[in-house]
Amino acid sequence: MILPVVVNGFLMEQRHFQTTVRVVNLGDTVTVSFEAFQNDGTPTRLFGLYPIAQPGTVSEFEIPRFGSVDVATEGDVPDFDGWARVTFPAGSSIEASAEVALIDGPIGPKPICHRPPDEIVAKALVPAQPAGNFVSAFVASRAHRQSAVALVNPWPQPVSFYWSMLDLGGGLVASGPVEIPPSGRVALSVKAMAGSATQEFTGSFRVSTDVPLAAGVIHLLSPQLRFASASASSLNLACLTVLTPARNPITGECVVFNSSCIPAGWEAVEGCE
Repeated sequence: MILPVVVNGFLMEQRHFQTTVRVVNLGDTVTVSFEAFQNDGTPTRLFGLYPIAQPGTVSEFEIPRFGSVDVATEGDVPDFDGWARVTFPAGSSIEASAEVALIDGPIGPKPICHRPPDEIVAKALVPAQPAGNFVSAFVASRAHRQSAVALVNPWPQPVSFYWSMLDLGGGLVASGPVEIPPSGRVALSVKAMAGSATQEFTGSFRVSTDVPLAAGVIHLLSPQLRFASASASSLNLACLTVLTPARNPITGECVVFNSSCIPAGWEAVEGCE
């Protein structure tokens, strides 16, 4: 399972990000492993740092039958912006989520559930999900709501693909390439992706790849800095391993893809000149 948005560290003065990870065991006793990765793919330990840092970058939690884990980052160290992998034995029944919060209050071992409301500037709940080769999410770019998409490559090799944004009628609005480093993550602004194509946008973000990815979405609300939780889905659907030429109907760009799963909104063609 992938937690696509995990943030920790100072923003300014005493304002800092903190992420609380919650894991619920729906079955028998199980050992769950947790490892975080910076955007560039660097593995990082987020738990088990005090009073003496444990070796390695993987934290393990033994969860009893029908038990759960509620653990928060320290808020000051390490400075972190990335994602995390939650692993457990096959056949286990696990649910996981991350509550990402911007705190205006003292640093220290004080998770969000112990803080008064006036110390919580903004928060959003981001559910864990498996990786999939089809990713979709509802997104918007409007005066008071801007969506940000986090795309995670959980594999030890880089991955390249095209994203698509479709309007409410299913029409292609914008599309572009992106590359994610091994075990890395990229964050994309819907406003930047839409560019000059439209001043205001409401619709969906889509990705289809040969290599399964995971995604998370957070809506940023203004003028007050607030977060709104959002959901993204990752599905594994069958793709034929066959060279497939396709054209972007907006730009005319033509690309030969390695499978039948071409970017959403692109048109399959006989060949690229």
